[in-house]
Amino acid sequence: MTKIKVIDSRKKQDFENKVNECLKELQEHEIIDIKYSASVLNSLGLPLVYSAMIIYK
Repeated sequence: MTKIKVIDSRKKQDFENKVNECLKELQEHEIIDIKYSASVLNSLGLPLVYSAMIIYK
């Protein structure tokens, strides 16, 4: 069965740590794909939100 894990954070270092921790947890699974996005939520350019969707079996 294909599953997803969605991760997001406003801080780049926290985001990287969360993604790395998730990848460690999923070592026994087959990673199908990782989709990455960085989004600006308002017209002033703040806050920046990093997000990833990890698709795995």
